[in-house]
Amino acid sequence: MMKMGRTNDIRAAVMDDLTFAPDVDASGINVEDRDGEVVLAGSVPSYAQYIEAAAVASRVAGVTDVHNHLEVALPSGDQRDDFTLTATANDALTLGRTAAVGVQATAENGDITLTGAVSSGAERAAAEAMIIGLTGVRSVTNDIQIRDGAADLVDAAQSRLPPEKISRKNRNTFSRSRKIEAAISGATASSVLVRSRWKSNMVNPAKMTRPRTE
Repeated sequence: MMKMGRTNDIRAAVMDDLTFAPDVDASGINVEDRDGEVVLAGSVPSYAQYIEAAAVASRVAGVTDVHNHLEVALPSGDQRDDFTLTATANDALTLGRTAAVGVQATAENGDITLTGAVSSGAERAAAEAMIIGLTGVRSVTNDIQIRDGAADLVDAAQSRLPPEKISRKNRNTFSRSRKIEAAISGATASSVLVRSRWKSNMVNPAKMTRPRTE
């Protein structure tokens, strides 16, 4: 059994790293350590921070697992209606040219669901990466299927909106999301591993609780 001193050290180290992480507002995060298994509770103001907080915690020495129970509590100015968020998400998929041909996004109360088919786990992860950083997202459910021959649908991409018709705001969002995509492009079909946007350490979303919404 882990000594209390080490438990406190791990908790303190996680809190320090979250506090100084440039992409996480740690003011609403509580940390508990259970013999190396870290539990994150409280709230963050975006889904991107929900993902990044777990990634930061996973990199701390002594941490063996991260249980992410954070709530995504969107500021009022970041909330989007279903129609707007659905359109924004599909614009991001289009601009990202994620081989996510045939992939569609739908939004309900800030929860994005991705459906369709791609030819690899990396493409499936890349499609999700296009959505993570969008304003108004509370959670992402990735129901994209992996099928042989899905890449043959690439010609259908020509029917999508050209990039020049996508707003500058969405282009900026896409630029931020590309950093996440680059970090997780090595994900496999059997286990999509979300990495930190700038570092190579990984967190398995399957071990994280879906974020609670307001």
